[in-house]
Amino acid sequence: MKIPPILLKTLKSIILLGMAWLILDAISPWTAWSPTRNPNDYGWNLFSYFTTDSNLITATVLILATVAVWRDKAFGGWFRYLRGGAVVYMIITAVVYQVLLADTGTNDWNNFVLHRLAPAFVVLWYILFPSAKSISAKQANWWLAFPVTWTIYTLIRAALIDWYPYPFLNPAEVGGTSGVVIHMVGIALGFALVSHIVAWISRRRESAASLY
Repeated sequence: MKIPPILLKTLKSIILLGMAWLILDAISPWTAWSPTRNPNDYGWNLFSYFTTDSNLITATVLILATVAVWRDKAFGGWFRYLRGGAVVYMIITAVVYQVLLADTGTNDWNNFVLHRLAPAFVVLWYILFPSAKSISAKQANWWLAFPVTWTIYTLIRAALIDWYPYPFLNPAEVGGTSGVVIHMVGIALGFALVSHIVAWISRRRESAASLY
């Protein structure tokens, strides 16, 4: 039995917006300057975590995807870069958390959403609902611009206020500057590898009928 278009749009919207809401609720950016927040999550500290940024990008992508569903019209080519970037950043968010941070933080519901559920969702969504146009290996390198910018911002900010969003960026926590460099190089290689894997998936799964 064929599902009526309006019902299909509604189901897709509920799923996409539902995931976007779970992400935003877990971050709760509207309470960033609330005196009840932990100092590490207070104010601009909250928005200085890569986890926060990658999840906010993902929530934006999910909301835009819902708009595309209801317009029944794809966005321009820029959307496939934004969507693919969200997938790359969320994979790295999940992997870095699992490998370096899972034993140092609280494993509550919000952490589960931001570091496990949301990354798994966007990867599955990317595979099941591919982009209309693929991304070449060369184009995939553009996804590295955001993490490079974030790293520069983070290190400059840390030098000014002596606050690090993650222990592996703090020389005092990882045996000095060399420890930081080793972690950064490893994560950078991870970004490059994941970017090319996601681009490869886009080429394998390209679908001209896609809204994304």
